[in-house]
Amino acid sequence: MRLTGNMSPTPLKIMIVGDSITHGEEGDFTWRYRVWEWFKNCAPEVDIKLVGPAVGTVPPQIPQPPQPPRLPWEKEPEDRDMTSGGYSRSASKDFDKFHFSHTGRQVAWAMDRIKEQVETYQPDMLLVMLGFNDMAWFVAGAEDTIKNTQKFIEEARSAKPDIHFAIGNVLQREHMHGRDDLAKMTARYNCMLLDAIPEWSKKSSRVEHVEIERNYGYTPDECKGTHDGLHPNELGDFQIAKAFTETLHRAYGYGSKPLKVPAHIPERPLPVPSNIKVQGVSYGVQCTFDAVYGSRGYDVRQRVKGSDDWNEMHIGPNQVDNSFTGDDTEWEYQVRSTGGIGQKGEWSETARGQARRETAPAPPNGKVFATPKGFEASWDELQGWDVDRYCVLYQDKTSPGFLCGKAAAGTTAEVDDLEKDHRFEVWVQTWTSKGPGVPAGIGTIVVGSGVFSRPASASRQK
Repeated sequence: MRLTGNMSPTPLKIMIVGDSITHGEEGDFTWRYRVWEWFKNCAPEVDIKLVGPAVGTVPPQIPQPPQPPRLPWEKEPEDRDMTSGGYSRSASKDFDKFHFSHTGRQVAWAMDRIKEQVETYQPDMLLVMLGFNDMAWFVAGAEDTIKNTQKFIEEARSAKPDIHFAIGNVLQREHMHGRDDLAKMTARYNCMLLDAIPEWSKKSSRVEHVEIERNYGYTPDECKGTHDGLHPNELGDFQIAKAFTETLHRAYGYGSKPLKVPAHIPERPLPVPSNIKVQGVSYGVQCTFDAVYGSRGYDVRQRVKGSDDWNEMHIGPNQVDNSFTGDDTEWEYQVRSTGGIGQKGEWSETARGQARRETAPAPPNGKVFATPKGFEASWDELQGWDVDRYCVLYQDKTSPGFLCGKAAAGTTAEVDDLEKDHRFEVWVQTWTSKGPGVPAGIGTIVVGSGVFSRPASASRQK
């Protein structure tokens, strides 16, 4: 069916609304680009104009030295730039980049802001892919996300009563540890969305369903279109765009045919990082290298010179700092670019450098005591140093997790939000203007067990 009247305006203004799956990272094409490209190839008669307040993708992290945990009265750091990243260097320079997407966005957030965006940009149609963050990060369950999606539609209509919608359902992601409920919640939401869309649709303001889930991966762990179990890789961009173009063609009559996923998709360029330098710094050793455009972070491996085994890690910026080292220790590093799961560049040649230490030692007499919900740690004041703060480090050894830290200006610290019966290793370190000192282990505790005696120093300033 060829569209007429207010459904075939010139130009056709489309606003694409989404979260990180839609926003993209520097070097991505994005599924937004693939939809725009489809219009140019399969609907050249349509004068399409993408509109919205944003133009970019998420840029890479900026390298910086280790930062201490904040003290309670310190302000949170300013949010880093999340909108100025570029697109694949193979993308057309004519790409209409405007959108209303942002990493972390939820329907619960967007429903209160879409009216203003529609008033400002007057889109004729919204292509929407939201809902994952609401359910994945405990903002709302399936039922409330449906209610919020309905409010999103109503708010957009309040600004432009004849606006049309293509609403994507929520994709299934790779299994998240501790979130066995997410797949079922997603499936429940998608069923409710399918039933609700005909009720929401009006002749003057149609709402059409977009089948993302079956195009992108019908069950968890099946999808091959992601670079991290959730976000689209080069294949995934085509899969999501295909789902939207199927609706745009079938329901709205645009294009000669829906997008077809190519049999061959060019791989992401992942050259070997260059200009690798390893040097001693006041808090240990630092490895830097030139950023690779479009690399989704980097794999780095390090070892003490003479060791047989590498310690491998993934980092975001083009810099890695090692403060867990002694003075004069010689380290070796190799680096490679990465595009995510199954997309790795070649390892660099080995670079070497010698660590330095100008930092303070850990404070003396460190102790740690289990409490019903965590632990309390104490130590004695470190004499002879201009101490900025102390930091208690702790790591879950029952369900291995990230190394966490809590700052203290005095000689005690309390952590009270840990998992009961989990075993934690605890360290304490000193921070000065030279950076973080080498941590000293002060004990291992099991949350909720043992004698819950308060350290003698607990009455001191925290």
